[in-house]
Amino acid sequence: MDFRGAYQRARRRRSRWNLLLIPAVLLPLVGLWGGAVMLAGLVHAYFHAGQSLRNAHGLGPILATLSPFFAALPLAMWMGNGLVYAIAPARRALDAEAASHPGTAFVDAQAQMRRLAAWLVPAALAGALAGTMLSWG
Repeated sequence: MDFRGAYQRARRRRSRWNLLLIPAVLLPLVGLWGGAVMLAGLVHAYFHAGQSLRNAHGLGPILATLSPFFAALPLAMWMGNGLVYAIAPARRALDAEAASHPGTAFVDAQAQMRRLAAWLVPAALAGALAGTMLSWG
């Protein structure tokens, strides 16, 4: 992993508008992850009556709760980028920061998130589904 490159990219981000990305990503992340975990609990309860996350142990509940996080993460980042980009002053400031750095524009970032989501979301949801099928008791 190129930590020096990441550090250099982080140093060029001077606009306070970048701080808006934090809640813009965290809110969808919590909603998507929480909804997926609740759905996993309902699917599990359908196949294993009497078992819930409150009294769960083993690999199943770990897969059913952790896998949706990895499915939700690129989707939340994609959504957060879009939400911040919809704010005109933020869009102008972030576009100006990205102008001198090829591959960092909004369109490029969104394309990268789509590519990441294309393989991570199905894999993570498969892991969550596997977790719901295992006994939690």
